[in-house]
Amino acid sequence: MVYFSITGVVYFHFFVHTFSQNGDRGCEASNVPLIIFLGCTLDGNLGGPAPAQGNGVDAAGCVRIEVLSSFFMNSGGLQTLNQFILLSQCQASVVDGCSFDGGPYAGQGALQGAQFVGSNSSRISNCTGRGLVQYLVLFTSSFDCVELGNSEVGQTLPRISAGGVQRFIGLSRGAALAPESQDKDSLGAVANQNLPGALAWVHDPGQLLVLSETGWKQVTLFRNTPCPS
Repeated sequence: MVYFSITGVVYFHFFVHTFSQNGDRGCEASNVPLIIFLGCTLDGNLGGPAPAQGNGVDAAGCVRIEVLSSFFMNSGGLQTLNQFILLSQCQASVVDGCSFDGGPYAGQGALQGAQFVGSNSSRISNCTGRGLVQYLVLFTSSFDCVELGNSEVGQTLPRISAGGVQRFIGLSRGAALAPESQDKDSLGAVANQNLPGALAWVHDPGQLLVLSETGWKQVTLFRNTPCPS
């Protein structure tokens, strides 16, 4: 039941810590070079109704932040939160193995589990969501990010938004298919489960395909020949 506000500290490590039932956010961090949350519980905090706030973890300008195996919940359900985790300008940040629970009232818990804003080269993996209003994770102006192994209870596929993001890899919704498919016809059954831009290698006749809004399209491969000296 402790609210932390940390600024400019060199290193902070929260191990199995509880940030709950606070009148503000769970933990606010600014310009901390290295901060780690491991096995923490962040539930019932009242901060975070504004779009630029994170209810549980609200971090900005942290060189390295990791949120690992932690539990987030809006058990009171008295107001709709924007996100449990907000990482703004936190490069190479990691959110892994976390659980985001919107609470007991449908449509009132949180709009999304986590949002990355201007946080390039970040990753969210093996997280689960339940009772979220819009997305499990939202990437905003964050380049070279990766998501994989994520899921949402009650959703066929996890809701992940990466609009306007460049060089993004999303594996939870089939943005890449492996191993190879034997023929193009076998891809038809899974086309509606994958995002446009998904790649698949078809063994026969040896084609690389990309999924568009209208179906699978062949990608022309060029042999890489050395330039004349």
